[in-house]
Amino acid sequence: MKKSLALALLVSCALVASNRAKAQENSEAISVCIHDEFGYVWNVTLTSKVNGAYIGKGTVDLGGGLLWDATITWDSHTGSTSFEGDNPDADGCVSGFTDYFTYSGTATASYAHHVLTYNGSGTWQSYCVGSVVGVGLWTATDCAHKNATIDPNGPARKH
Repeated sequence: MKKSLALALLVSCALVASNRAKAQENSEAISVCIHDEFGYVWNVTLTSKVNGAYIGKGTVDLGGGLLWDATITWDSHTGSTSFEGDNPDADGCVSGFTDYFTYSGTATASYAHHVLTYNGSGTWQSYCVGSVVGVGLWTATDCAHKNATIDPNGPARKH
């Protein structure tokens, strides 16, 4: 696996801003940090590449000590991207948090000299007991993004 392609996968999260983030290399694993407009921080490590589609697994930090399971994919041929944040304590939204939420959209990515640059945006949906309970738009950039705070009305909350 080429490191440049592997990191490009995890770029699949942003189209709005173009920043630079240092990618951390762990032996053969490549990890990146993506920051979305809701203040959520996605930390993922590349887990596989299939026919130009990269898949990363990790966590999404919703603030307040909430770490949900995260999966991010990016297709280097089409630029399509998707994210999923899964509530490890899904309870049918009784707690006020959704069971999971998804992002889909497009992104561009590049990796050079251990620096990842990416841009992405699209739509999101949140789910309770399999039913859509919220929809909206998302954008994301690297974790060098400054002064972002957690939006209490983001897709992790039941709407």
